[in-house]
Parts: sequence; C-alpha cells; structure tokens
Amino acid sequence: MTFAIETGPEPAAVLKRLLDAADSPGVGVNLDPANLVMVTGDDPVAAARLLGPRVVHTHAKDGRKLQACDAAEVYGAFADGGFAQLEKRMGRLFEEVPLGAARWTGPLPGGARRGRYRATSPSSARPARTPPRTSARRCSSCATS
Repeated sequence: MTFAIETGPEPAAVLKRLLDAADSPGVGVNLDPANLVMVTGDDPVAAARLLGPRVVHTHAKDGRKLQACDAAEVYGAFADGGFAQLEKRMGRLFEEVPLGAARWTGPLPGGARRGRYRATSPSSARPARTPPRTSARRCSSCATS
C-alpha cells in the first residue's frame, strides 16, 4: 500500500524534500497540476519532472490562478471550512476550468524557450477531437503490429 500526498499546498521542491526525508517506498505523490498552477504558481511540467519517480496517481483537472494568494492561508481556509469567507474578503483567487480549457501556449516540453499556460473560458475551449486514423504499422523491434 502507498500513501499518496497530493501536490498543491507547497511547491514541488518542498514536497520532494519531504519525500526524501521520509525515505519510504510507502509514500508517493498524487500529482495535481492544477493545484500547482492555481495556488502556488509552481510550474507543473517542472514538478512532474522533479516528482516523476514518486508519482503514483494523477488528479487530472485544469485551473487558472486569478490573483496571488498565500497557499497556507488558502489551504487553512479549506481545512477550517472558511474558504467562502476568504474569497468574500479577497475576491476570487483561482478557478477550476473544464479539462482541456487551459492550453499550453509555449513550445512543447524540451523546446528552446519556456512556455506558459493560458486558460480560456469554457465556451471558447475547443471540443475534443478524435485522432486521425492511421494504418497499422509493424513494430520494427517486435512481432506485433
């Protein structure tokens, strides 16, 4: 059994230090890229690279940060049941958006320059497309096609 810590309240580098200190195969990561983007402002691609060997689950959703916020205050408000009051006082801090509505606007990972996420409104999100059909090709290193 593995206990998975969800990303978000802390930057990925802090979580990595905790995992290294725990030094246990029974502790892993539930990678939630949207939490990293919405609250800590951490780069989800860099986090995936840093935490990759310890990721045991991924929570797939998109989100965007609407204003700077203190992660400890946000997660404290969630834990205390006072998040609505926090947003009433500060305004909207972030929003979850339909999966696929936050699009990568930079080059593909490994590109020459660093890209950024750009969230679009749900109404402007492109509908999912079915990949084009391709003919089956025989794998050169095995006997399957």
